[in-house]
Formats: sequence, C-alpha cells, structure tokens
Amino acid sequence: MASSNTNNNENMSQAITQTQVIKQQIQEKLRSLVLLLRSSKNNEIMSIEVWENNLDKELHSLKEDMHNQIQEIHEIVLSCKPESSGSKSYEADKEAYRNLLVFVTDIIEQMRDLIITIFDRQRLFIHDIWQAFMNKEECDSIRDALNKDLDRNFNRWEQLLGKMKEKIDTMKD
Repeated sequence: MASSNTNNNENMSQAITQTQVIKQQIQEKLRSLVLLLRSSKNNEIMSIEVWENNLDKELHSLKEDMHNQIQEIHEIVLSCKPESSGSKSYEADKEAYRNLLVFVTDIIEQMRDLIITIFDRQRLFIHDIWQAFMNKEECDSIRDALNKDLDRNFNRWEQLLGKMKEKIDTMKD
C-alpha cells in the first residue's frame, strides 16, 4: 500500500494542478469572450452561429476537463482498495478502505454543491455582462468580480481535493 500511496499523492497533486489549469482557462476564456463581444466586422457584431459554435466548443471543453478530474479521483480511490484477502491486515485495510469510500463520497457531495454554486454564479455574471453590453457599459468590474468569485470557489475545490489527499495519505500499513 505504501507504493500506491506515492502514486496516489502524485495523482492528487496532478488533480490540484488540473484545477489550477481549469481556473486559468476559464479566466482566459472570459477575457477573450469579452474581447470577442466587443470586436466587430464592418461595425457588425459577430453572427449568432459563430457564437453558438464558440459556446459549443467551450462547453465541450469544460465537460471534458470536469470528466477527467472526476475520473482521476475515481481511479485514485479505487487504487486504495485492499488487494489480498490473505494478508494479516486485510480486515483492517478493508475497514480503512470503507471509511475512505464514505469520506470521499461526502467530499464528492460537497464538490457537487460547489459546482452547482459555480454555475449559478456564472449565470448571474452572464446576465450582468449582457446587461452591461446592452447598456454599452464597461465589463471590467464584472469580470474582476467574476475572477474573485472563481478564485474563492476554486480555492474551496482545492481544499476539498486536499482533504481527500490527506485521507489517502493516512492509509498506510
């Protein structure tokens, strides 16, 4: 189990790094979205079809990123499952694994709630940005508020990943 702990630590560190990458991508995409909305060709706003295609691509990318993180968490947890029922510590390992499953299930529920919060907040920011564009107002303060909101929520996400990492670290022989 000690060698699998090293792999688990590496995988959890990768998950945290992926979270940072996702956060950065969201912030960059928001900046480019605002710039694209401001850009025009012959004083015309880009076509709805172009925007729909951009939105489809971004949503697909987000789904893939989230799926990859969830899959990685799943693999890390499954890698902690005791392998041999013949070992002297099997019953203790099995109980520790059961406790890990209960713990991670609770963390996943918290992550789901956080994701719902993030998407609810995104909808509000989209509405605010839309209103600013309709009123020909600047979006910088809205974007700054969104970035602060993303930072706070992604910090919470990383804390949840950290709790999982700590729990997995405690599963030693």
